[in-house]
Amino acid sequence: MFNNQNIVFGGDFFPSEGYVVNSCFKIDILVLNYESAPAWISPKSPENYYEGKVNLISKNNNIQGLRDCSSNVHLSVANNHFFDSGMFKEVFKNNVFFGYKTTSNDSSYISYDFLGKSINIYAFVESDTNYISSSGIKFNNVDTFESNLDTSEYNVAYIHWGEEEINIPTPDCIRKAKRLVELGFKLIIGHHAHVQQSVCHYKESVIFFGLGNFAFRDLNEPSYFKNSISQRKYYKKQTCKHKNSLVVEITNSLEINVYKARYNNNIIDISPTKVNIKALESCEEIFKRQIGAKLKRRSRLAMYKNFLRNPKLPSTNKIKKLIKGTYSD
Repeated sequence: MFNNQNIVFGGDFFPSEGYVVNSCFKIDILVLNYESAPAWISPKSPENYYEGKVNLISKNNNIQGLRDCSSNVHLSVANNHFFDSGMFKEVFKNNVFFGYKTTSNDSSYISYDFLGKSINIYAFVESDTNYISSSGIKFNNVDTFESNLDTSEYNVAYIHWGEEEINIPTPDCIRKAKRLVELGFKLIIGHHAHVQQSVCHYKESVIFFGLGNFAFRDLNEPSYFKNSISQRKYYKKQTCKHKNSLVVEITNSLEINVYKARYNNNIIDISPTKVNIKALESCEEIFKRQIGAKLKRRSRLAMYKNFLRNPKLPSTNKIKKLIKGTYSD
């Protein structure tokens, strides 16, 4: 427990090497989602690639730039890429990483003291992200979360959830956000979508459904492994919507400030911004009406891109998926 000035939350983090963070304000404590397998932490360990998925792997230490801008860095590994190249026990000895539970240690949350008030940050990862489970390692999940929160303290849920590339929350995210509020969380901060999502208030809590990418490089990643051999690479060119994100600050007086971050030319610029925070009750039905069409559009776009990458006559099953909008890459 320490006395500090602020805690700053960003979204998904998988940068190119040599990045720089330029912030318009001092960052005392920085919390990000470490969206890759930290293979660099144990370079002599054999990599055990997880098969049949997009693999995001950090082979070189990529956190020094964060330490240059903040004296206290915390990276959540409660996501769907932590085990992409195997499990590295050295992670559990490094207090930079949090968001997991082992048989002997609960590192699923971190706590700080702000002028006598405890700020507790709990990491979550939800099944809609297709995260990987491993024997002996557990993650917090909203529906099974049983901790008796002290509501006199300030509790934050830092959560990996939702649908990628969709700028609004799913009905399931909305349901889970309400449950988190009922459990006693004052602030809910989401990531995983890789684009900014809506900001709402519900009762006395604020919900950032998705911050977007704090820093995410263009992807050219060996993936879809089989017997430790990559079957093909995964490509993705990050566009403007993937390079802009929200950054949330909690001051030591528990005031919430919002900034914008832009990742361009390997520089992360953080500057002031304003956001429109809407009552969840006023837009929940709108989200429900819009989500279906957005998911179908994303699915069809993925199929078109896959066809351009590998042109061949689609099967009857794929044609049906194109019509229904249920294809996934």
